Amino acid sequence: MTVFLSTTRLVAACAILLGAGLGACSSDDGNGPSTVAAPTNVAVAQNSLTSVTVSWTAATGAASYLVQRSAAATPTVFTQVGGALVTTTTVQDVVTAGATFNYRVGSVAGRDTVFASAVSFATGEKAATLQADITANRTLYADTLYTLKGYIKVKSGATITIQPGTRIVGDTNTVGSSLWILRGAKIDAQGTAAAPIVFTSARSAGNRKPGDWGGIIMLGNGIINRTGASILTEGGAAGVAENYAGGTDNDDNSGTLRYVRIEFAGYDISNGAGQELNSLSSYAVGRGTTYEYIQTMAGLDDSFEFWGGAVDLRYLVSYESGDDHYDWTEGYRGRGQFLIALQTQRLSPQSGAGVFSSDPRGFEGDG
Repeated sequence: MTVFLSTTRLVAACAILLGAGLGACSSDDGNGPSTVAAPTNVAVAQNSLTSVTVSWTAATGAASYLVQRSAAATPTVFTQVGGALVTTTTVQDVVTAGATFNYRVGSVAGRDTVFASAVSFATGEKAATLQADITANRTLYADTLYTLKGYIKVKSGATITIQPGTRIVGDTNTVGSSLWILRGAKIDAQGTAAAPIVFTSARSAGNRKPGDWGGIIMLGNGIINRTGASILTEGGAAGVAENYAGGTDNDDNSGTLRYVRIEFAGYDISNGAGQELNSLSSYAVGRGTTYEYIQTMAGLDDSFEFWGGAVDLRYLVSYESGDDHYDWTEGYRGRGQFLIALQTQRLSPQSGAGVFSSDPRGFEGDG
């Protein structure tokens, strides 16, 4: 027996299937299968406690997209986000803090709509601001959205632990806001492929720019090939820069960065004179430290820069760097495997954050 469903009933059936976690489904006008593909790579990212961005990859044949949301208590009852079809591949939504939602995105072509599988997302329950140095062990939790305000330094003897899926944003009203792991301190930031740890701008999607915040600065006890009692880090104003001279241990351990994303970072304190914070700056960091599965995106200066030390690198991605993708100097002796750099453009930097370098390179090795 052949059963024909009306478009209305087919859409309802699709909603039930989607709510059950099954794959893409479509409605058409009854004249045959739809030729439009479902969107792919649907993802949800939190901007603030009450704002998220839904993103996806454009689908072949789609003229526009329908974005819908359901509550966890009623997973098959979807309502439209934004009140209209969209032609972009991102949409922002206002949400309730501490709640779980399901999002689905459908490709629209004529009277056909083909949905991708729904994605579940839990918004953060809390917000916290880091605005003082960290002198004792501290854990950052995935249910909290953290804001870095100023130069935040983890002092010797302290470890900062960051749970998978945690999001840390740089305060864009305090230029150079950054996280420093000082000599003798450690960071334990171990995300996962499904729940990376994300450092990014506090601005909303579409308004973020290179230089929105400072980046991550690591200082170890490794060996450099410069001599002197005081050799200071770049990018710090008077009283803020740190001395990294005199290290003797290339096996030193400053912790772990694994499955970490660093976006829209960097700060040029010297307006082009070579004193910058990078997305990830590593001063005399030893090979006991783990750098794996780290991605930088749209930094103002270098993506990864190394001053001496011997930290090894595996699975690093540099995307749209403002200056060099990988830069080393002062006797850096680390090894690298599976390093990728992709450059298609240099995005305009944030006003007041400094200027781009005049000589960007994929790799720069200065001895």
